[in-house]
Amino acid sequence: EVELLVLQGVPIDQPVVQHGPFVMNTRNEIMQAFQDYQATQFGSWPHADDDPVHPRERGRFAQYADGHEDLPEEVPVDIGSMSVKELKAFITAKGLTHGDCVEKSDLQARAAEAQGDAQCAAEDG
Repeated sequence: EVELLVLQGVPIDQPVVQHGPFVMNTRNEIMQAFQDYQATQFGSWPHADDDPVHPRERGRFAQYADGHEDLPEEVPVDIGSMSVKELKAFITAKGLTHGDCVEKSDLQARAAEAQGDAQCAAEDG
């Protein structure tokens, strides 16, 4: 089986110069684009970090321009195979605390509680 996508367009009837990710009409424009990129990275970056990310505890979600969010359906996790770090993140993401959990088994019990609450809410909804 083969899938083929054919794109076409009207010729621009202008010279085209390409270097790296930049495509311009002249070599001078390419050089200017490199200078602009090196100076500003094509505009200001409104974040404090070069790689802003959502907290891992936030989990997966889709946020749309109108502000609403979609969350994936809850899939039961294998609590027994989770590390302490993963258990803590899971518990936090479910809105529970784990500061009083001393042993890994305490974290596993709290995670099971969190997972059970989520499953009950899904069944009730």
